[in-house]
Amino acid sequence: MKQFLTNLFAKVKGFAKQNRAAVMAAVMTGVMCGACFADDGTAHATTQLSSIVTTDMLSGVLNEIVGLLPVILPVMIGFIALRKGISFVLNMLHSA
Repeated sequence: MKQFLTNLFAKVKGFAKQNRAAVMAAVMTGVMCGACFADDGTAHATTQLSSIVTTDMLSGVLNEIVGLLPVILPVMIGFIALRKGISFVLNMLHSA
């Protein structure tokens, strides 16, 4: 594992600061969550989540999110318009 992390640090040095932080956070999260590293440096997940969650479940979640978009988008636009309208009215009253 030490060899793997040493190689990873060497590869990540050339990345931009944000990308470097993202890669290191992902690796450390994987280490803390129970990913085990083989001697050759490859990661093997030891979680059982992949055997529980199927593509059908994820596609169902995606379908529900896409189904909510026609409701959520107009509400968000209306809320922003209402805020801008109230701000405009208060600004006009303040300047008068």
